[in-house]
Amino acid sequence: MPILPLIFVVFVGAGAFLLLKSAGGSGGLATLGRVVGALVISLPLGLLTYGALGIGIARYRQVGRFYSVPFGGYAVSDAAFAWSLVTWMAPWLAAVVLVTRRRLRRGRDGER
Repeated sequence: MPILPLIFVVFVGAGAFLLLKSAGGSGGLATLGRVVGALVISLPLGLLTYGALGIGIARYRQVGRFYSVPFGGYAVSDAAFAWSLVTWMAPWLAAVVLVTRRRLRRGRDGER
């Protein structure tokens, strides 16, 4: 069994658990749980986006090497990888926070 899909499922599952567990609270610990949960979910999604774009651009350019987007190009260093991953995690983090914030607010308003 490939390990990468398993890691992906574990990260998304752990992030979803943290988000759901902190959904009922309104204190600082609940906010921390929501932020950590969103970060844990955005990590594999950012990696998946980074990998898919890198492979897709390399195929489009008809080159047999990975292309690091947006930093690094064909010369992938650790710093280029880290900054590229952070760049692709940011939109996923924002999306997860926005979606969960709206749903959590709707849930609290519906309970009153």
